[in-house]
Amino acid sequence: LAAFIFILFVAVGYLGYAHYAIRSQVETPVLHEEIAAREAPVAQGEVLADPLSLDDYLQVDVTIKPGKMILVRNCTGIAMTTTVDKTYSIERGVESKLTERPNEHDLIYDVINNYGSKVLSVKMSRATKDVFYATILLERDSQVLGLDAKPSDALALAARFNAPVYIKGDIFEKHKQNVCEK
Repeated sequence: LAAFIFILFVAVGYLGYAHYAIRSQVETPVLHEEIAAREAPVAQGEVLADPLSLDDYLQVDVTIKPGKMILVRNCTGIAMTTTVDKTYSIERGVESKLTERPNEHDLIYDVINNYGSKVLSVKMSRATKDVFYATILLERDSQVLGLDAKPSDALALAARFNAPVYIKGDIFEKHKQNVCEK
């Protein structure tokens, strides 16, 4: 039994390393000094040409309901579905609530914060059907880094850093609904 557990441990460790090696070959962050602005989500670790430009973007507030994130501007908004765990995490960030054990967003917050970085903002720049794409803009030592992220993860970090959330105006117009209570 001890030999079997040892072999299983080695096999799982090897598979985990192989998965990491494959991911790191595909997703290795590459820093570029200048990249033309574009509509597609940024590559992981890509430095944006003008990341702080808010041309064609609208600032939105985030409202949370179980399993839904709603990007709100006046009485219109876009509802996006996600897991209850993610909405709970976003809500915890908004309310600055801490629990006994940190979740993944709390850990990412600690890593970013402890390395002297901060989340400047979150931008939603693209949507295909009902899939939305977000970019987290990080700043460290006057360098801005854009990271492609799921909207739920981006919103959870924005909440923890009190960072503003923006969405492209045309995306908001295309997907918006009336969200005011009647």
